[in-house]
Amino acid sequence: MKKPYRRRLIVDKFNRFTTLNLNYLLFVLLIFGVALFAPLIIQMEFGAYSQFEQEQAASQLVFLHRLVWPPILITLLLLFLGSLLFTHRIAGPLYRLRCVLKQIGEGDLSGRATLRKHDYLHSEAKVVNEMIDSLRGKVRDVEAEYRQVEEALRELTGAIDTSPGKAYMPCLERLEAYMQRLRATLDQFKTGS
Repeated sequence: MKKPYRRRLIVDKFNRFTTLNLNYLLFVLLIFGVALFAPLIIQMEFGAYSQFEQEQAASQLVFLHRLVWPPILITLLLLFLGSLLFTHRIAGPLYRLRCVLKQIGEGDLSGRATLRKHDYLHSEAKVVNEMIDSLRGKVRDVEAEYRQVEEALRELTGAIDTSPGKAYMPCLERLEAYMQRLRATLDQFKTGS
């Protein structure tokens, strides 16, 4: 069974970011381990040192292993959990913004971009909400112009049916003025490059 879209999106973002973070942490750990343990291993393995110096290096190596690895593993675990929290605070808002933008693309301007208090991308959500408000205002303007055109068309139809001659001309001129205003309102939107 396929994972739900939201879960797949967030898990994919987690996996990419967490894998990258773990690779960086392991690289730093490798450099740290080489810098700390390589001199002792060289001292133990090569015959230029006396038996006593080699035994001393071996005991230091064992001591350092006991001393260093537990805090390093705890630190790696904490960094991993921190990266999960960090990606969760980014992936969740990205998912919500994507859903709102998809609604807008379908013509639904009723939604809002809402984020949790500690999420990131609040400024981006604010810009999306401002865009929605602006689009709503422009759509309301178009709807108002449309209602005026519709009313003028009704008047014109009534004038043509009831009036002899050119008595319908003022209604026709009013309709043309409404159509020009409607065109000006629609010209606010760019639909081509």
